[in-house]
Amino acid sequence: MTAGVSPPAHAELDGMLDELAQGVATWTAMPLEERADLLLRTRTAVDKVSRRWAEVAIRIKSTPHRCVARSGCPVRTSSWPG
Repeated sequence: MTAGVSPPAHAELDGMLDELAQGVATWTAMPLEERADLLLRTRTAVDKVSRRWAEVAIRIKSTPHRCVARSGCPVRTSSWPG
């Protein structure tokens, strides 16, 4: 859990689980072609922002600068795509 963020209340968690169950039902009812299209669009969208997400995660974690540019740095690889 992120520092400063409290866990959800039981009612909120129940709502999240209900939403997840609805998503499962929607996914399983979806034709395979639509699933494939959705996955490809999701991959494309994530690819567009993954580098930025990694940079933010590295900054939040206060990753040493020497690890940011060095492949194989164990601290860097936990966040950096590729």
